[in-house]
Amino acid sequence: MMNPKIAAAAQQPAPGTRIELFELDLNPVGVAAVFYFVPQTNTGGSGPLSFGGQLYTPMPIEADGFKITGQGQLPRPTLSVANVVPALQTYVRNYQDLLGAVLTRRRTYRQYLDDGSDPDPDAQMPPDVFEVRRKTHQDKQAITFELAAHMDVTGKRLPGRQIIRDVCTHTYRLWDAGAFDYSRATCPYTGTDYFTADGNIAAAAADDACGRKLSDCKLRYPGNQPLPTRAFPGVARVRAS
Repeated sequence: MMNPKIAAAAQQPAPGTRIELFELDLNPVGVAAVFYFVPQTNTGGSGPLSFGGQLYTPMPIEADGFKITGQGQLPRPTLSVANVVPALQTYVRNYQDLLGAVLTRRRTYRQYLDDGSDPDPDAQMPPDVFEVRRKTHQDKQAITFELAAHMDVTGKRLPGRQIIRDVCTHTYRLWDAGAFDYSRATCPYTGTDYFTADGNIAAAAADDACGRKLSDCKLRYPGNQPLPTRAFPGVARVRAS
């Protein structure tokens, strides 16, 4: 349902400057990170924008193809992100091109931002939620992704997730403010034995991290306990001839 303020503003001859805000959630691919960014063209050269208490960092990005045409086919937008965030490049390289990461696009008007004339975090159009379907291009300047709506199952194949032999795709617990946060975790481990990502005993709970290998799972579930890994260690490697 359209927010009343947004609906009323959209009917005005000069509704205000429209702002697009993007959230790229990497938790579905096993990374406890969310990137919040806004196209530099939306900021007028200023710094980060704040909406609902969340800061969105200006970045050189291009997002296109969100328009719904009414022809029966859901849009397949593209998102191009400049290579200015080293961490994002690393995640793309190490986590299967971020396939399955969730992108949320929020649209509002400048006056409803936290420093606007009428700040209101609820004054936004219904958010668009997409997932990264594939990486279509990458060079030294930018990375381009094709997106698909969550409800868009055209072209889906079984199995519903990639079969990865050596890497578990569970989301591991996150240490935050003196305690473990399980709100996004899919890994069932809640034990008090702590290990680093390279398989050594961790000095403190805050250093606990999973390297996502079968050996990391065995450290947390010793003996003959069932391993909750999402990897497929029994899959043979296949090389095309």
